[in-house]
Amino acid sequence: MATTRKGKEVKAFFAPNYERNEDGEVIFPRDTKLHNLILPALDPTEHVAKCNMHMIQALVEYVSEVGESILDPFTGRGTILIAVSMGRKVICIEIEQPFVVMLENNLKMMRNTIPDIDEMVTLIPGDTYKILPIPNLANHAIFSPPWGNVLRKKSVDEIAKEWGYESATKYSAHPDNIANLNDFIYFQKMEKVYRKIYDSLTPGGTMTIIIKDRMEAGVRVKLGMRAKRDCERVGWEPVAWNRWRAIGGAFAAVNRAKGQETVEEEDLITLRKPV
Repeated sequence: MATTRKGKEVKAFFAPNYERNEDGEVIFPRDTKLHNLILPALDPTEHVAKCNMHMIQALVEYVSEVGESILDPFTGRGTILIAVSMGRKVICIEIEQPFVVMLENNLKMMRNTIPDIDEMVTLIPGDTYKILPIPNLANHAIFSPPWGNVLRKKSVDEIAKEWGYESATKYSAHPDNIANLNDFIYFQKMEKVYRKIYDSLTPGGTMTIIIKDRMEAGVRVKLGMRAKRDCERVGWEPVAWNRWRAIGGAFAAVNRAKGQETVEEEDLITLRKPV
């Protein structure tokens, strides 16, 4: 079981070794080299919603200490595994079988550089909504919520295939995947997930949500504000709100080429479970 931090504060400054733009957003470089070092068995294109590894590394340093444990309830391809190389334990929950297989294959490869990887990582295949809560499962949680039904749109699937992201159709293949829900039910269920994570962390533990607003018919949908509000409603206390200038992927590039407005920054919202 995880140990309690007794409300110890996060670091005073997020990602101090990286540059920031005029809006205060952190500039993380592309992570190809780091990805190949940490996750040698995975193709970077094998998950349409992957996170930047430098950003995850900075978040791990920001909220946690060596020896603590981090939960990723929507693990995907496993970017959170970089935390193992930093001396943290990791609990991975993933519902989609293709990504579970990817995680298993990479864990085998990681034994070459981290011999005790099996003691450091717990992989739980299945639905986070049904698996949690598990009291005192971890000290912290770092994750990106599912994208919602945006990936169910035919045009997005076609773009994903055209740009080489065949895994877009696997991203929400399981019938219980929260990503399949319409927005109304999706937000209701995610609020319950935030509560389940709350009940799974030790007192004083933190949860960091990596989330990006989206554009719909020229209007910005403020997903970060919605997530923060839902989290506070179930008991989370806000700690920090950081942003980074996301490099952007294939979907953003296509929309920009069409002259459509895109969201360039990503929110990193850190909250705490009270002691």
